[in-house]
Amino acid sequence: HTHTHTHTQPGMMGNLLGDSRFPNATKIGAWQDPDMLIVGMNISDTPKGVNMLDEWKAHFSMWCMLAAPLWIGIPLPAEPAAMDIFLRKEVIAVDQDPLGLMATRVSSSKDGDATVWAKKLASPVGAASAAVALFNTAANPQNITVLFQDLGDLIDPQSAVNLRDLWLGKDLGPSSTSYSQLVPGHGVVLLRMSQ
Repeated sequence: HTHTHTHTQPGMMGNLLGDSRFPNATKIGAWQDPDMLIVGMNISDTPKGVNMLDEWKAHFSMWCMLAAPLWIGIPLPAEPAAMDIFLRKEVIAVDQDPLGLMATRVSSSKDGDATVWAKKLASPVGAASAAVALFNTAANPQNITVLFQDLGDLIDPQSAVNLRDLWLGKDLGPSSTSYSQLVPGHGVVLLRMSQ
């Protein structure tokens, strides 16, 4: 059963963009609260052709990128698609990373619909690890590219990066200088990069 809620994509974006203005305010013991998760709820403004499941994954992913509390806004157990999202250990690990850092937007298309967000993750001494979200707020699918040079000191842009798609639970192999993927409308691709 999908619960009806008036929370909308613009409302979620307003919370995301509002909280993202203060990345240094997030730290161990001090978390921003962008509101409860709408995963499992009907989103009242889902455009025709956009998959609500993609919206749920995007919302969950971006809250994990913020290191936000993951407050479930529906009774449990939820429908299987929502439970699958709530139980994704690799995605939750981005939210619960021991460094407690919040992502920042590292690039954006001119219209602002295609954005790349990144945050440093804990890694062994001498290694580097980051979570990167390719986020599409447009209703139509579009290719989004992360240029490794845009990630600042999160990784070494001169070295190959090992990529893992956290929603697919699949290693994508090494990549150099950049990575592109088609992202569904109102959707996200969530990557873990490591060196």
